Amino acid sequence: DDNMTGSTLTSPLSSTGTAQRRSPSNKGQTIAAALITGSIAASYLTRKYRCRRLEEDDDNLPLAKNVLNERTNLSPSLLVSNVERAGLQGTSSSVKEELGIIRKWHHKRGYLGGLVVRELTQPLFGMKYSGVFVPKIVDPLQLHQRECYYLYYELKGNGEIRQQIFCRGTTLLSDVYTCLQLWFVFDEELGCKLHKGFKEHADRLLEDVEPLLAPSEDPRATVELCGHSLGGAVAYIVAMKLRKRGYNVVRVTSVGAPRLCHAESVPILAKLIPEDNLRIEDDFDPIPYLPPFSKNVGNKLWFTNSGTMTAARYAAFGDTPVWVDSLWINFRVFEILISMADSHRIANYTRRLKELATDAKQD
Repeated sequence: DDNMTGSTLTSPLSSTGTAQRRSPSNKGQTIAAALITGSIAASYLTRKYRCRRLEEDDDNLPLAKNVLNERTNLSPSLLVSNVERAGLQGTSSSVKEELGIIRKWHHKRGYLGGLVVRELTQPLFGMKYSGVFVPKIVDPLQLHQRECYYLYYELKGNGEIRQQIFCRGTTLLSDVYTCLQLWFVFDEELGCKLHKGFKEHADRLLEDVEPLLAPSEDPRATVELCGHSLGGAVAYIVAMKLRKRGYNVVRVTSVGAPRLCHAESVPILAKLIPEDNLRIEDDFDPIPYLPPFSKNVGNKLWFTNSGTMTAARYAAFGDTPVWVDSLWINFRVFEILISMADSHRIANYTRRLKELATDAKQD
């Protein structure tokens, strides 16, 4: 009887102990399941909301093919050309060879002006600009990759001195470090807070390119800027700084560019960007929604993807509905993960712009 009682008493205790040991695991699985279910539900609701707003906001988000020529001085076909030109860098193993590629592309398409591809003599990061110690680039094999922009200049028949600056996107590991300097710093020249990495990259580029430009007081001289990704954010900052210094900056265009400023800086920068400005974004490209706590400025040409339906919409700066730039409403994780390898590339934006140009011609 004693043995039977012992056996009877021991079995429940042992079972209870096992149940207690398994309890944390079961709770973890329950929490994980709840989070996954909540994420799917939130994703479904935001998608429905997004689709409804795309249908309802036709006045604030008109089709780009109907308004682009009216709102900018660039036709879709010229936008294609500028975007292609912004993507010509980072394709070769030497500056000399890259200059040849860029020159050949321009001559083939009737651009007969001069070209300057800059190879910066200082490492991209060092004590002079960043304020923090970063090992200097000393590998001679990387020297050929230090260029971060090229300048095209041409004297037009009407006497205009056209100067166009094209800023390349993230190419080097050091460029990634630039993008990861996410915190804001106050820029004395513009009087507002900017993304630290983009500001310092823009200051470096500006210090290098300004001596190559025609004097700001020359009424014949115009400046245009265009850049992809990191280069797009930098192009906007350089454009605003050049305007502040008296240069006649007539146009700035960014392609898949990240956000560049603090929310409080938007009203200040709105007064400094040229009237002809455009940021081109694809809603499958995650980069324009990052960093999530920053803001962007400028008119928006927005390629939207909703199910099997695609469209190119135009959102005027100041009249853009808040949800259009919302990370939480537009960041569709599954689609972005599938397409992000292609959606951020210049080739994708060029293809979408060519489709827009074709649609505009047909209408």
